[in-house]
Amino acid sequence: MEKKLSFSVDNVLNDPQKSALLEINRPVLILAGAGSGKTRVITHKIAYLIKEHGYAPWNILAVTFTNKAAKEMRERVYKLLHMSEDGVHPYSNHSLWITTFHSSCGRILRREIDKIGYKTNFTIYDTDDTKSLIKDVIKANKLPSPSENLYNIISYISRCKNQFETPEHVIQLGMDDGDHFVQQVGKIYELYEKKLFENNALDFDDLLIKTINLFETDSDTLKHYRDLFQYIMVDEFQDTNPCQYKLIKLLAEGRDCISVVGDDDQSIYSWRGADISNIINFGNDFKNCLVVKLEQNYRSTNHILNAAHSVVRRNERRLDKKIWSDKGEGLKLKYFDCDDDRSESEWVVKELLNLHDSEVPLNHIAILYRMNYQSRILEDALNREGIPCIIIGGIKFYERMEIKDMLAYLTVMVNENDSIALKRIINIPKRGIGETTLGKIDIISAELGLSFEKAIDYCVENKMLRNPAKDKLLLFFDWLREIKKKKSDMSISQFFEYIIDEIHYSEHLKENYDNYDDRLENIRELGRAIVQYESEQMEPTLEHFLMEISLRSDIDQFHEEDGAVLLMTAHNSKGLEFENVFIIGMNEGVFPHYRSIDNYEDMEEERRLFYVGITRAKMRCYLSSSNRQMSFGQIKFYKPSRFISEIHPSYIEKVITDEHDDIMQTEQEIFNHYYKKQGENRKILDKLANSSNRIKKSEDIQVGDILLHKEFGEGEVIKINEKGDMTTVLLSFPDGNRLLILKYAQLYK
Repeated sequence: MEKKLSFSVDNVLNDPQKSALLEINRPVLILAGAGSGKTRVITHKIAYLIKEHGYAPWNILAVTFTNKAAKEMRERVYKLLHMSEDGVHPYSNHSLWITTFHSSCGRILRREIDKIGYKTNFTIYDTDDTKSLIKDVIKANKLPSPSENLYNIISYISRCKNQFETPEHVIQLGMDDGDHFVQQVGKIYELYEKKLFENNALDFDDLLIKTINLFETDSDTLKHYRDLFQYIMVDEFQDTNPCQYKLIKLLAEGRDCISVVGDDDQSIYSWRGADISNIINFGNDFKNCLVVKLEQNYRSTNHILNAAHSVVRRNERRLDKKIWSDKGEGLKLKYFDCDDDRSESEWVVKELLNLHDSEVPLNHIAILYRMNYQSRILEDALNREGIPCIIIGGIKFYERMEIKDMLAYLTVMVNENDSIALKRIINIPKRGIGETTLGKIDIISAELGLSFEKAIDYCVENKMLRNPAKDKLLLFFDWLREIKKKKSDMSISQFFEYIIDEIHYSEHLKENYDNYDDRLENIRELGRAIVQYESEQMEPTLEHFLMEISLRSDIDQFHEEDGAVLLMTAHNSKGLEFENVFIIGMNEGVFPHYRSIDNYEDMEEERRLFYVGITRAKMRCYLSSSNRQMSFGQIKFYKPSRFISEIHPSYIEKVITDEHDDIMQTEQEIFNHYYKKQGENRKILDKLANSSNRIKKSEDIQVGDILLHKEFGEGEVIKINEKGDMTTVLLSFPDGNRLLILKYAQLYK
């Protein structure tokens, strides 16, 4: 006889969802297809554990990947508990561990990190802070300039961390392979880690890695958290990387009380370390696992779902499932084949206006693309028609100059060892402390392994600074200590306003920037964010506020009520849904990305990314491509993405537009048109690449030249660095800048 629950699920959960909810005595793998109600299952299971099995809220750990998703889960659980028959009231933020991986680790480390040698007032560095610190490390240690840009080095170090590769291992690997770049990055990695420790700072990867280090080196702490988290739930399990999976296994070891929810068909983050094998092989690590398939989609019509499935089913590395809907067949996908990228953007805007004229709200429309650069021409077209749009992935609020200034001031107030924050504010407003003085302190800091502030003390004591510089530095630090004393007497918002007044920041903005009013309004908005944080927390602290800010993403700031069209990459669309979705740039080499063309696993991930894009749509999905684009003054020809032909013809309506009038053509005519153009273009490229036009010497080129690279396409010469046989040339390609060694690059004029 089925147990009667104190809150009804009969009209809320379908049979597979109930199965996933009711099983608590063995591991559960919930394969949740797109739009299949996975959040509903997770939140009901948390409420079920609390209400029916007596779990305390703080004994359940539920982790996901975005603050937005975590907030939604918390609100749903509060509502379920509050509406139960015996009137249990919502629990506080502190009692429920419904959070992101990084936030949960940050929360643990705030309490425990002193056990592995750090102070609990550590700073969390974002990508810009990491970039600044690596620059300082290279400069202070007089390392040669890297052959790659800093973001590539940051990404490489991040991958190493997530694979648990130490700096020593990376250096040795470079030596064994004779790879100078890997050796160089290993040395930067080693010094970067040392400097992070001196600054009492962690980067995003460290939040997980240091938590794992803590658990592996302190068995009592591990036991405490194993006992605390009596049931574990993981959302978006297909996106877990080795660190996240290891953390979950450490906490769940010896206990079968774990449920993971995910969809292998939506695993799209291998480039940032996600490992699809975690979900595919879950049953190998957690024996006697119950697999529940959630295949009913509550979001989209069947033409949309069937089109998406007809593409993703071609992947070999996937678990068998097929989502379906009871919303009827709906409208077929529309594919529009345009003459060029300009006419493509104009057609999208025209169709968008048609929708809006039919009383479709603008915020029910999303335009997706594979790469951020594709938004530019589309944004121009929207602006010409006066259509408001929001671009996810532009300059984020917390990355604006004035916001980072004020956050740096707040950071220094809680972590005096943070050299990045200190150096940011030391001359804001101007205090006459020059770059030469700061550079000298950096070198002493690196040579003696001192924090920035202690390095200043050392320089002062040993008379290494001239009087004007020394006096200004001492005056600054005396002032800083006086300001810190005020912190305990005020709320965070009051302290924030006090700092703004003390440093005369408004005057600083007015004196230095034309858009003074906009920047000042951003500062006021930061103040409002602090007030909101204080109102939502039982025990607000400046340390916790700064941690929350550092872990926010741009998707967390999106509000559905905004009356504007949303523009974003397909990656950023994951987890969202819209009535109407446009996916532009469906060209071979764009989507799928050209780097995936010759790699089987990468191509499968591109296919999954396309699946994610299509399944964001509820009612209508539009696809478009262009057969040519203008690139650095030259025309580049494309053929349609292979994904278009992989959609079964019964689910898609294919149309091609002409410059002068819209015409319908057969599928064969469309593809003949593209292959002919592509063939003509390929002959040109092959002839050029096989001619004597290959660039071998730097004197054969100059800044502004357009060069051809077989893999990257056309690139404009930005800079030439003369180094004999190792001369390098910096080129701007459609997907970004690349630094190539001229001798090996095979570039053609």
